[in-house]
Amino acid sequence: MAAEIMKNAGFDAYAYHGAHGQSLLMASRYYGCFGKYAGFEQVVTAENSHNCPDMRQYLGSIVNGVEPTILIGAYRYPEDSDLVVLDPSAKKTYLNSPFSIEPIMFGKWRD
Repeated sequence: MAAEIMKNAGFDAYAYHGAHGQSLLMASRYYGCFGKYAGFEQVVTAENSHNCPDMRQYLGSIVNGVEPTILIGAYRYPEDSDLVVLDPSAKKTYLNSPFSIEPIMFGKWRD
């Protein structure tokens, strides 16, 4: 959300890369992994998320709150197929949540 506010103010946080290559795209992919393998609003297990980095620290957690990251990631990085493929399921889950009225997110869909 902060990146969207910065974008609206004229600062492109989406193009920033840290000294070690960190980026918002990298962070979006990181959390997108759990949406892809465990599924949105599902429990992270070793079986369903073994491909995700740092999976062990999330074991037993429910994958929630990552939908906006996926939606904005797919919107701002349309060339990233990993995020784009998650976009429809993230949108469906997000629009059915009580947080779907977030004004910063309004209209940030690929379609």
